Amino acid sequence: MEVGLIGLGNMGKNLAKNLDDKGYKLHVFNRTYAKTELLVKENPNIIPYKTIKDLANSFKNRKIIFIMLTAGKIIDDICDELSEYFSEDDIAIDLGNSNFLDTIRRSKTYKFNFVGAGISGGELGARYGGSLMAGCTADVWESVKKIFEDLSTDSLISNTKCCERFGNDGAGHFVKMVHNGIEYCDMDVISESYNILKQLGNDNEKISKLFLTWNENKLKSYLLEIAGKILVKKEKEEYLIDKIEDSAQQKGTGKACIVEAVELNVPAITVVEATFSRVISSRKSVREELSKKLKFNIKNDILINEDDIHNSIYLCRAISYIQGFNLLRAASDKYKWNKNMDDVCDVWSNGCILRGAFLKTMKKITEERNYDYELANTFINIYNENIDSLKRLILHASEKGIPIPTISSCYNYIMGMREADSNGNMIQCMRDCFGGHTVIFKGEKEARHIDWLE
Repeated sequence: MEVGLIGLGNMGKNLAKNLDDKGYKLHVFNRTYAKTELLVKENPNIIPYKTIKDLANSFKNRKIIFIMLTAGKIIDDICDELSEYFSEDDIAIDLGNSNFLDTIRRSKTYKFNFVGAGISGGELGARYGGSLMAGCTADVWESVKKIFEDLSTDSLISNTKCCERFGNDGAGHFVKMVHNGIEYCDMDVISESYNILKQLGNDNEKISKLFLTWNENKLKSYLLEIAGKILVKKEKEEYLIDKIEDSAQQKGTGKACIVEAVELNVPAITVVEATFSRVISSRKSVREELSKKLKFNIKNDILINEDDIHNSIYLCRAISYIQGFNLLRAASDKYKWNKNMDDVCDVWSNGCILRGAFLKTMKKITEERNYDYELANTFINIYNENIDSLKRLILHASEKGIPIPTISSCYNYIMGMREADSNGNMIQCMRDCFGGHTVIFKGEKEARHIDWLE
């Protein structure tokens, strides 16, 4: 079978090698031809082209071409050019981190079949098998499913591959966006836990040993594993992590996740904190100046142990996933994607950045509930078993002046969700008072305005 690939950056070249290994007749194009030449030198079966026109016209049968480029206008430019050579039966597959709304638009704009697909697993996933999340029509999926299966790894939960169609048009890119949002959360919870352990006097070797030990139990995950290994990586007998500037960056999927959570009225507040935690870290010069001027009276009344940190990570992970899956469910309902959430767990169970033991637990939660996953008995048990540890950790960090915005947001989220009577009534009243937005009384359905200042 022949396929095409446009874009030979780090992800693209590894995807090309994967396709070549699987026996596909692969046609490739890259704007910088030197990268194409280097790839073909290492993989002589791959067929290079200097123009998209030549690549497209080389196919003897139905054209199926992957696009592995940075999200944005460049995808439109490539699709515009492909439209000159594509028939209605041909297929373009965008494997970048495109915004799902752009994918919906492109699916409607072009005469050919357009697939929006997220891929997770980084360069190794592209090379040896990652996790792929597709959005397209059912008939197009049947045409590309075998290719996706060849590019993905085996699920650790079910007897399937880590690839799936999650609905039409933008469904795949939406699932990938939420994957990245949860990834932001988990990374920040691990990083904040690292900071707490460091403030408790543990060195890199001790924290690494803890992380890797925890990675053998229910906390097992790719992110915790690499955190443990990062801590002990040395160069010239110096730990590399201690030489790295504490200023994190982002590419925008966290922001996109926040925007969609607001649009869909889903409180994904942990994604918000994890995203803005990176923004705060990037303001290094301001933080250094404030550290000299803002005094803090440190106390030592609340003591925590390693089990408290372990248990807090686990509960925070559960809460982060709950928020993400609530967002997935809301989007699936709105856009009529109608996909079972347990399929997400299968696809994410291996090959992707979020792979880890919790996906089995999350699948159990999705089997217990179709929505409002906080109400699942499995989650309630996780909460009851770990909330005391999380309370102690937050109190300890507060006394020590250790910032834990993402961990704290998990606590705030679940406290807000468990409060039967909250402060929403006061907000209603103030909005009505200054803006005439009306209020709804208990037991009534009709809204009415009150003259509060009369």
